[in-house]
Amino acid sequence: MIRILSVIALFLLAACGEENRSVALDPIDLDAGVAAYEAGDYVAAVEFLQPFADQGTAEAQYRLGRLYADGKGVTKDYVEARRLIERAAGQGHPLALNALGQMFKYGWWDTEPNDIAAFQWLILAAHLGAPKAVIDSSMLDLPERMTESDKNAATTLANAWLEAFERRQEN
Repeated sequence: MIRILSVIALFLLAACGEENRSVALDPIDLDAGVAAYEAGDYVAAVEFLQPFADQGTAEAQYRLGRLYADGKGVTKDYVEARRLIERAAGQGHPLALNALGQMFKYGWWDTEPNDIAAFQWLILAAHLGAPKAVIDSSMLDLPERMTESDKNAATTLANAWLEAFERRQEN
């Protein structure tokens, strides 16, 4: 009876598509997915990146999210793009944080533009290691069009997020 319940539990876990399943993945496949992405072979990139994204690998989630946003190798799906990029950003992925900043700045992926949210995510992207050139191009005119009060609000939100992120990293 216990064996049958174990088999049923494993089946349900697989059917639910739970993130962070403990299936061993070969890191070479992640590298192959990144290489396919950069080479423009988006169908292969999706094939390699999806299992890593399902297990919670931030790099795979970010890149797969960009593919969904652009409809490359998959059907364009802004909801899935945002979900994946938010998950990668939640792990501190600098380019995913930058993508969220741009999403709010420009109103990408069916999102209402919001300068405070954009500034918050771009501050975090810079703090967690996004390249300076990426941040500079993302910020462009943003600080000039914001009030000091808005900048302070964004900085407060960024600091609160960063404190919570650092606490999660300690545990």
